Amino acid sequence: MTFPVTEHSTLRRLRWSSWGGETAVATGRLTGMWCIPECGEGFPASVELTGLLRLENVGYYTRASVRAPGVRPDSAEDLSDLHLGHPWLEEVQP
Repeated sequence: MTFPVTEHSTLRRLRWSSWGGETAVATGRLTGMWCIPECGEGFPASVELTGLLRLENVGYYTRASVRAPGVRPDSAEDLSDLHLGHPWLEEVQP
């Protein structure tokens, strides 16, 4: 599974250890335009999705936090608290 977390960062090869509850957690590899070409297959990473919003029969996670120990501190900080937007979700969130 590939999951673009920002315009310039992507999580790949995700393996989910939890999904569907208040928090979803996965591990995989983080790549981005900020590390080409030295990152190769990417950095080991984990992602935690939170802020579960249920609308009708569907749930959407609204926040993500990515941790990748080998990533430069400035890039890591940019990935620590991400808003997962969807155009019509903006209308229903407080």
